[in-house]
Amino acid sequence: MAGSAGFFGSAAVLTTAVFLGKILGALYKIPLGNLLGSSGMAHFYAAYNVFNVLLLLSTAGLPVAISRLTAESNAMGRHGQVRRIFRTSLLLLTTIGLVCGGAMFLFPHVLANLLHDPLAAAGIRILAPSVGCICVMSAIRGYTQGLGDMLPTAVSQIIESAAKLTVGLTACVWLLKRGAAAETAAAGAILGVTVGAALGLGYLLFTLR
Repeated sequence: MAGSAGFFGSAAVLTTAVFLGKILGALYKIPLGNLLGSSGMAHFYAAYNVFNVLLLLSTAGLPVAISRLTAESNAMGRHGQVRRIFRTSLLLLTTIGLVCGGAMFLFPHVLANLLHDPLAAAGIRILAPSVGCICVMSAIRGYTQGLGDMLPTAVSQIIESAAKLTVGLTACVWLLKRGAAAETAAAGAILGVTVGAALGLGYLLFTLR
């Protein structure tokens, strides 16, 4: 019964985080479309598509594998192995994040041209640090979930979404009021994603202490 209660409690925590994330995401995307218009949103989504593809390549299946391996080792009392799994996964995902994020930062115009939207380059460069942050977060989330602690994942997801909403919309409105072009305002909106990822990572690093 205790195990079932723990499982359902963990599921409830993650479900609540996902639900709040969806609400905050809607509060971010809906007004953003009105602010940027069709041309600005085209630049926004072009940069975001590059981010999504590289993030998928960076983390596909790895957090789940980390969580499963951690849970199995922890259940058998192999705490040294648990630490090795975490260190190895953290090194691997950090390296992948640096490579993919570095590609976005160093070659944003190349990536933008591949999507036939050269004006999305600024947004791609601003998103670059978030790839590294999210890769590191994936290692930490897989580790903590494997230990049965879902709270760090849930709280970090809410922090990400809240920062994306507040920072992204604030930057977008501020730039538009100063007469910035649509692609610049879109890059400002994207800044919220990077700040959210950095704050979420900061929280997870704090919890590891």
